[in-house]
Amino acid sequence: MNRGAVHHKLFLFSLVLFLTGIPFCRPLMSFGLILLSANWLAEGRWREKAAMLRGNRLLAACLLLYAVHLLGLFLTSDWDYALRDLTLKLPLLLLPLLFATSPAIDRRTCEGLLGVYLFAVCASALIGLVHFHLHPEITDKREIAMHISYIRFGLNLCFGCFTALWLWRKEFRHRRRPLWIAIFGIAALWQLGMMVYIGTLTALVLFLIISLWLLLRQVFRTADRRLGRLLVGGIVLVLLAAGVQLCLSVRQYTHSDFDPATADSLTADGHPYAYPFERQHIENGEYVYAYLCEEELEAAWKTRSDLAYDGWTADGGHLIRITLIRYLNSKGLRKDRQGVEALTPEDIHNIENGLSNVHYTYGMGFRKRYYETLWETIVYLRFNEELGSVPQRMEAWKASCRLIAAHPLFGVGTGDVKDAFLDELRESGSPIDGILVRSHNQYLSFAIAFGCVGLLLCLFSLLYPPIAARKRTPLLYTVFLLVFLLSMLSDDPMERQDGVTLFAFFNSLFLFLYKDKTTEGK
Repeated sequence: MNRGAVHHKLFLFSLVLFLTGIPFCRPLMSFGLILLSANWLAEGRWREKAAMLRGNRLLAACLLLYAVHLLGLFLTSDWDYALRDLTLKLPLLLLPLLFATSPAIDRRTCEGLLGVYLFAVCASALIGLVHFHLHPEITDKREIAMHISYIRFGLNLCFGCFTALWLWRKEFRHRRRPLWIAIFGIAALWQLGMMVYIGTLTALVLFLIISLWLLLRQVFRTADRRLGRLLVGGIVLVLLAAGVQLCLSVRQYTHSDFDPATADSLTADGHPYAYPFERQHIENGEYVYAYLCEEELEAAWKTRSDLAYDGWTADGGHLIRITLIRYLNSKGLRKDRQGVEALTPEDIHNIENGLSNVHYTYGMGFRKRYYETLWETIVYLRFNEELGSVPQRMEAWKASCRLIAAHPLFGVGTGDVKDAFLDELRESGSPIDGILVRSHNQYLSFAIAFGCVGLLLCLFSLLYPPIAARKRTPLLYTVFLLVFLLSMLSDDPMERQDGVTLFAFFNSLFLFLYKDKTTEGK
């Protein structure tokens, strides 16, 4: 085996390490980058590589993203944080450079690499699922994401599902290998099922949005007008059904038929009910604080649980008192002795573990996450309470906008984003002070660090390459970009190793390594 073949095999092995590590293991990502860089240096071919670099506008545009971070050093005072940030984001510099100066790989090899990634995503989800069911003390299904961030795990499931569908379509279209058609179909269903089971709301919303876009794209490309009308009609019906369901759900949290004038004033034990309607929280169509007798609640709770009535749930995230009141309300029970005694041992276990609504225990994790988000958002908007994940993001976005207004042109610098954000939260008395340390919106994070000028440069770096290379990149690349760029509206994936590596790897793979003219735009 000649030297070139050895280096090529090491190159492919490095890619396999990346693809396995992205959904599975952060150390594999780091080792893959080290091996890839070392192999590139040992390979030589400097004249050939220099020729590949000259006039490469796509590469220059990709590297601009890292260059903006380097320019941000001129405004930085916290150099320790800045250097850590630059180290974390090395894939944005190295992967485009290494891939752009390496020989392209053929379509079948690329499909094989995508198959490795698909296997890693499915295996990571399976291992997490088994771990979850072997440990009954774990009640939060988000813990299934054992190896990387829960949010980035959802992105991998979403993109992995589209990857499986893309590979399935190619196999099915060419009638190539029935076994692989079945495998890719099962993999797509598995990942979609895991998104629903875990309740990765962001990933599911992205999946629905991009699926609708793909259907509309097919409508405009099809020559069969009858089929086009059927697809448009189906899309309209789906959107109408989703809108009606959302309106009905919101109504359950904003309207109640309860009439205080006809309500009982005493419990069965003769104690008075309190009706604190200054807190008009509504859930499941009922006032949460109607028929409330805390004297009986506290006494009855002591006979059912070892956790203090005024204490915290087992997960440390909720007050027992509030969780119990909401749970009783969700079951249509009064908040008194009889209500507590009517609870089953399973109900007590749910309350102790922070489940505040019996409906959270029904069905898949998506249902729980959907109703949790409705509750958190409506209570936040009406009462400025219940700072769940969505309201926390809203508060973070407000603080981010104030920071951007204070440093509009060039931002605060690469290394000062975290300190500036925390100072803003502290000075404004924000309720998320001590809870969040980032804006949870990558575009806002760019604007805070680099100002509006830097944000525009970052957007150019993200959008110019796919637009310029659109005729020679597959449809899957466009899908990947939509998944990632839309996710940046509610998260800052570029501030984490798993997010940076996910973007830098697949962006560079499709732009510089994937060379198959027979699948242009497909």
